[in-house]
Amino acid sequence: MFVFVYGSLKKDFKFHYLLEDQSIFIGEAKTLEKFSLFKYKNYDFPYMKDLPCKRIKGELYEIDSKTLEDLDLLEGYPTFYNRKQIDIICNNIKYSAYAYFLKEDIIENKESLEEWTLK
Repeated sequence: MFVFVYGSLKKDFKFHYLLEDQSIFIGEAKTLEKFSLFKYKNYDFPYMKDLPCKRIKGELYEIDSKTLEDLDLLEGYPTFYNRKQIDIICNNIKYSAYAYFLKEDIIENKESLEEWTLK
């Protein structure tokens, strides 16, 4: 199974260690559909919403069921985030991958990001 990560699970980010040992990095990736990506309140992590705005950039990993359980725990699934399968383009190949979407309804008055970066 595959997971698309767009924030603190990416390489060089805080929680990447959850993917380092048991996962296979497939490559830099982008959502096939358009979604919205925002910074969560005053915290240093992003969230994705199912609101069409931009194709989101991230990374694609092949994971096992144990890693999925670890990611669910980190993401607060199913309480804080929903997990659903979406289409991802990576290395010119289409994949179906899990991605996490914030459940909370936050009214955003800011522009969606295309990518979460360290800067």
